[in-house]
Amino acid sequence: MARFPAFLQIFGAAALTLFTCGCAPGTGGGGGGDDYDPLKGADVYLSVEPDSIGVGERALIKIDVQRINPDGVLVVLRFPSESLAYISGTSTFTSDSNTIGINPTFGPSIGKRRTYLTYFLPYFAFADQNAGYVELQLRGERREDGALIELDQFLHDPAIPPEREFSIDDTDFSAEDAERIDVIN
Repeated sequence: MARFPAFLQIFGAAALTLFTCGCAPGTGGGGGGDDYDPLKGADVYLSVEPDSIGVGERALIKIDVQRINPDGVLVVLRFPSESLAYISGTSTFTSDSNTIGINPTFGPSIGKRRTYLTYFLPYFAFADQNAGYVELQLRGERREDGALIELDQFLHDPAIPPEREFSIDDTDFSAEDAERIDVIN
């Protein structure tokens, strides 16, 4: 069974951030062959459990990521700012049965009505399966029926640092998957 490199196991998000900035040599690895679309970062799928929470309660968000492009992928989650909030410190990344704590590459970025969380996931982090998932928690903040949680992905451009590739002010966000959650009193 493949394992994350030792430095990732020890340093977690700090090591992942070092690699996302392109500051470390030898970022090859990964695996999974050529089973990817050269025009996109990855195939992404969203699930939300449960589909109804009260104000102050938490929902588990799971982002499945498959068929990763060797250049890596930016995964962007968008949700209503008034009814849901990201709970800092709840993000994890799992691939090939190995789980590490991570933080969004940047965010939460709060716009006029929506919050964005962006994760850069480098190809090498996906071990031999060329698949993995991010889990995080959102908290209900204010009542809203059918609050829309949306997911998009972007192919990483190695010439641009991941933290500069996405901006809520200039976005091409187009949801590839979406789920609704009711926030009740």
